[in-house]
Amino acid sequence: MLFSQDESEEPEAQPSDYDHRNPPLPPVAQDLFDDQTRTILVVDLNPIIGGSIQHVLQKEHFCVIFANDTASGLASIEAHHPSLILLSSQLERVDQYLLCRTIRKKPQLVRLPVIILGTRENATFDAMRGRLAGSTDFLGQPFKPHQVIQMIKKYLPA
Repeated sequence: MLFSQDESEEPEAQPSDYDHRNPPLPPVAQDLFDDQTRTILVVDLNPIIGGSIQHVLQKEHFCVIFANDTASGLASIEAHHPSLILLSSQLERVDQYLLCRTIRKKPQLVRLPVIILGTRENATFDAMRGRLAGSTDFLGQPFKPHQVIQMIKKYLPA
């Protein structure tokens, strides 16, 4: 009854569930934020491995971002706020264990899942070093596409 009231009358205050500190997002904006929760950062120099990971993850509707060194990995974390990180243990210009420790030192990133992609021949050693650096899990290479998806869904349930 917005137009039928006399202009001199004050409208009655109605109790409201609206919280101005945390307003609801419109549906379109909510969809954008939902997509962000499916963003995966892959830190790897090998374009073949990166391309195959991208292909597999995009089929599962994940957004994939790449970095090929420590600096661009950290910059990508700040810029894109990924929901999971895959770190290759075969990087020449990146100490993935140092990168993992750096990630864990930031309070806002403590719970961010970090999965080390290591070699099968050094699996035990790579997995142990990853755990000591703060990684969440380890996946030995070569891996099958379904193994990557299973690992990611373990930490990013639908």
